[in-house]
Amino acid sequence: ELVHRDLAARNCVIDDTLQVKITDNALSRDLFPMDYHCLGDNENRPVRWMALESLVNNEFSSASDVW
Repeated sequence: ELVHRDLAARNCVIDDTLQVKITDNALSRDLFPMDYHCLGDNENRPVRWMALESLVNNEFSSASDVW
């Protein structure tokens, strides 16, 4: 099972054959500074779009990716 933890349009690109590729551009560069917030553990998270169980319990799964 693959868990991305920040699956969003800002992390998707389309290649020459029109296939969607999932990236992690938003965290590798400061492209969207208003979309992330640090919860006191030096790890930026997209809190506005996180599933409740991820935000409260720090639990991530494929289900929370598509929240």
